[in-house]
Amino acid sequence: TQTIVSGASFYNGGVAFNAATGALESKLGTGAIAAMPDGIVYGSKKDVRVVKLAEKSAPDRKGVPTKSLEHQVVWSLAGVDGSAAVIVAGDSIIAGGGTTVTVIDAKSHQAIWSAQVDGVSHGLAFANGRLYVSTDTRV
Repeated sequence: TQTIVSGASFYNGGVAFNAATGALESKLGTGAIAAMPDGIVYGSKKDVRVVKLAEKSAPDRKGVPTKSLEHQVVWSLAGVDGSAAVIVAGDSIIAGGGTTVTVIDAKSHQAIWSAQVDGVSHGLAFANGRLYVSTDTRV
């Protein structure tokens, strides 16, 4: 289970909690997540999205207006599998899923590089200008 901190919230198992109180704020769902300055990167088999928590007001069962937090999509890129891992490196989002790794420009929201890897990708790391991908067969 991934645990990350973003702003006043922390995420564990796809659920956002208030970092100060531990109260549940919103559910994101299963998938890979990473923090970035303007939100959370969320990778699924179908797409990679940048989301942020936004306050909404809606009536409860009794019609009383209540405030809650929900994930609002800032932008998304369909057709990219980020279900195994996502990381942020500078102005790039790197997504791994299945046997594919994709680099997305966080400013243009477009895929700028993609490659097949041997085996199923599990983990990603970026250091000293190099991308490292761990798979079920090798690094």
